Amino acid sequence: GISKIVDGSASRIVDGLMSGVSGTPEAPEAYGASGVAVASDGTIWYTVGGPTAGAAETRDKIKDGADLGQLFKLGPDGTPVSVADLAAFESASNPDAQQPGNAEPDSNPNGLALTADGGALVADAGGNDLLVVDSSGNISAAAVFPVRFQPVPPDPTASADPNASPAMVPMDPVPTSVAIGPDGAYYVGELTGFPFPKGDANVWKVVPGQDPVSYATGFTNIMGVAFGTDGSLYVVELAHDGLLAAQGLPMGGLWKVPAGGGTPELITDALPAPGGVAVAADGTVYVTTCAVCGGGGGVASYKPAS
Repeated sequence: GISKIVDGSASRIVDGLMSGVSGTPEAPEAYGASGVAVASDGTIWYTVGGPTAGAAETRDKIKDGADLGQLFKLGPDGTPVSVADLAAFESASNPDAQQPGNAEPDSNPNGLALTADGGALVADAGGNDLLVVDSSGNISAAAVFPVRFQPVPPDPTASADPNASPAMVPMDPVPTSVAIGPDGAYYVGELTGFPFPKGDANVWKVVPGQDPVSYATGFTNIMGVAFGTDGSLYVVELAHDGLLAAQGLPMGGLWKVPAGGGTPELITDALPAPGGVAVAADGTVYVTTCAVCGGGGGVASYKPAS
């Protein structure tokens, strides 16, 4: 579902959305509504994704999985209306197909931002791209983010060979979040894939028609980005020390990037598994916490010094 929070009290305003669990009992992974945004007219938009969203061919094999990989908005009567089938676009186009390890289509729409012309931006964590959906539902790729190579994490049982170069594996960018900046450019946060190295996640700046460039770096496992009223950018990490280093519940961080770019400031690294960030008109920063806790989710607030 989708909840509304007023004066610290949460209430469901949209219910009955699809949800499910894949994986194993030891390592379950959830899928369902993954991003939400409210248009200026009050219309609610949301994406549906998850680790098993795959592409359209995969979706067809999942019970009650028809909504996976799609962008929805709620009609006047509260009925969900599909705006764009993102998984079908991935199956047909697969924009990152030429990158290592991505020959097969994979769609997992997550972060969502609405454009002034009635369209939307979607960060597709599976497709490694930023998608633009126009007001008619047409889909195009605004950017494809680069796969980078990382050393394989050391095997403590292996015999070290000091003369060998470290084995390298391709690391997907896994874009999770998107915000539109004061300058009109698109800013995208990346989780990064395995081996989830500490400090190697970027916030990418995307100017339509140009290749993405790194706007800020030094983060780990980004899940949310949002601009403040003063032009500063807030960045939320799911795991400040990296997902492979987490023992039990990961502790995430909240960062502030100065307006126009510059050295990020770490505000806290003690947030329990945060999942997203938003900034209110008065400058208060809100962060969802315990995003991977069954029944334990919450919202924390931070008021920057004036």
